[in-house]
Amino acid sequence: MATLKDLSKDIEELVEKASKSVVRVDARRGRAGTGIVWDSGLVLTANHVVEQEEDIEVFVDDKSSSRGSLGPSDVAREGG
Repeated sequence: MATLKDLSKDIEELVEKASKSVVRVDARRGRAGTGIVWDSGLVLTANHVVEQEEDIEVFVDDKSSSRGSLGPSDVAREGG
């Protein structure tokens, strides 16, 4: 049976691994959102984060950033 310490370590490792795929997406006049790295050079984020925006910047680990551009969107599936 796993101890609480083992479980805590497992969760820590899982969060560290997943965090490498999470990015910050800056658009909407200074308001930030998040996204996940879907494939090399592709980030998936919610439409409301980037809708009607041309100036998009994607940050990885809050250290490096890249300019972004919009690809296809599916507003109907966003929900809400």
